[in-house]
This record gives sequence, structure tokens and C-alpha cells, in this order.
Amino acid sequence: MKNQFESFATEKPKLPAMDRKELNEKIYESDFDERGVDKLLEQLLTEKERFSSIFRTENGSHYFILHDGSSLRFQQRYLGVDDEDDNTYALRPIANHVFFVDPPGALKLRELMNFPGYALQAGNESCAISTTELKKGSLPFEYGFPSVRNIIPVFKLDATTATYVGSEENGRIKPIVGHRDPASYDMGVTHLGHAVSEVLWQAKAADTDTSDPGTSKV
Repeated sequence: MKNQFESFATEKPKLPAMDRKELNEKIYESDFDERGVDKLLEQLLTEKERFSSIFRTENGSHYFILHDGSSLRFQQRYLGVDDEDDNTYALRPIANHVFFVDPPGALKLRELMNFPGYALQAGNESCAISTTELKKGSLPFEYGFPSVRNIIPVFKLDATTATYVGSEENGRIKPIVGHRDPASYDMGVTHLGHAVSEVLWQAKAADTDTSDPGTSKV
């Protein structure tokens, strides 16, 4: 029978959570290698325990969700696009937020993305999107990307619904009341992904040490 000291010695240590600062450093380093993006993807997959979740979508893209709720997408590249690039994948900017919808929710979300001003005028029912958990068949919706226009969508989230309340521009919600042309109301940069084909990793509470002093939400 093992004594208590042997038990402690063989216990798997908790891994520090991946934070935005460290992830951005890894992305920066990948720029100096001709196949840096593909190698970064391979490396992050070996460190899966440091993420909240990892999944692949039907078009081959890989998403890495950090414990602060932000997401990094490796987009599958296709022949004939950027043929001088030796990487199989292309990195997309980190999004500050992500939630998931089923196909019916995705249809309503696309309408909202196309006409946010009209949805705001119509009221909460037009702005409320039913959400779901990460699972095979659900679709990821990313928002809160860096933008030169400094416009980001704002959603009020609860357990089953994401309600669009408007777009923030330079730190203030843009009002829709009195807006002369609702068609020109801008939601900001968003991305609705393809359906999830496989969940590669989903952390449990004990898998990762999220109290790591280096954790940052930069």
C-alpha cells in the first residue's frame, strides 16, 4: 500500500491556465517561422489542459477558448488562397467573447447581424437569441474583436439567451432612438462559425489552475 508521501508524489499537478499575454507572445513568435502557424496549432493541442475548451468545426477550423472567455481561431486554408504561405491554417484575431447557438438560433442571429438597427427598433424579442452549450452541431459566435472603428456589440447573457442591447462606440452605447437610418446602425466586427464537428477538449474545474498569478485579460 502506498503511503501518503508516495501518493502526493504521483499526484498530477494542476497546469497553469493559458492567459492572453502568453498566448499573444506565442503568436508573435510564430511569425518568425515559415510554418509557424501550423506549429503553433500543434503545440497548443499538446497543452490542451491549459484551455477551457478546444473544438473543431465542419470546415476544419480549430478554436481555442481561454478561461477568461476569449477565443482564438485557426482557420483552415484552401488551395488557391495565399499559395505563397506554407501554413495549412491562418490565424484570426482573438475575440473577447464567444457563445454558441443551434441552427435555428443561427438563422435569427444572421438576421440580427445584417439588420441590428431594425432589431433594436423592434424590441427585445427581435434582439433575443437562444443559446446552447458547446456540443457537436452547435455554432460558435465570436464578438469583441479589435477594430479600427472601435465599435463592438454588447450582449446581455443569461443561461439560455443572448440579448443584443446595442453597439458600443468609444466606450458608450450608440442609441437607436432617433436614429434617422436604422439600416446604417453598425454592430461592429463579429464572426459566426461553422457547426462544431468535434469537441477536442473541455476542462473540468480541477484540471487547470486558473489562479495563476500570471493570468491576464489583456
